[in-house]
Amino acid sequence: MRELIILVADKDQKALLTGLIEQASRKEGWGWAIPADDIISHVNHDNGVRLEAAEFLREYQRTHRRALVLFDSEGCGAEDKTSDQLAAGVQRQLMVSGWPEDQCAVVVISPEVESWLWVGETHIQEVIGWRGPHSVYEWLRLQTPFLPDSTSNKPARPKEAFHAALRHVRLPPSSSLFQKIAARASYKRCHDPAFIKLLAHLRQWFGPPQ
Repeated sequence: MRELIILVADKDQKALLTGLIEQASRKEGWGWAIPADDIISHVNHDNGVRLEAAEFLREYQRTHRRALVLFDSEGCGAEDKTSDQLAAGVQRQLMVSGWPEDQCAVVVISPEVESWLWVGETHIQEVIGWRGPHSVYEWLRLQTPFLPDSTSNKPARPKEAFHAALRHVRLPPSSSLFQKIAARASYKRCHDPAFIKLLAHLRQWFGPPQ
């Protein structure tokens, strides 16, 4: 039986998780391996994952021990709910469908997965080939409303900010950029609640003994 099936909303999320798993397994990375045997994306993206994750993953109960579900709050069709409420609703559906409570997890990113790209400027700049007198963060602070003040450590609109940076260096959007950044960036000081939740579940399932 395989260890883990991961359902995501799109190819960007799939690429980012692939990069994180790559980093985790390196000795100089997290130092412990995540046996993600399969990462699949839903054809109907975030809304499809929210509504159909339990049914979509039902067949994998025979082949996988654990299930992880990931989607963005923005674009899921229920933006009036908090990330915790969205995750709890999908978690209940998974459990009703037959997944044990301690063998399934749901992570909802607010507002979107690009939030996990903005954990430091060094690796973003290296991957996208940033050039100019200003760092990408300094440049964003001049581009209202991305980083409106010097205390902001993450763009208010992470997806729009990332695409603006790509346009600045004349680089087309690509899922491969998500994988490259996630594989290189340091997440030790990432305080995003969804990322912390993801890491907690992966560490509980596959991490070294505490």
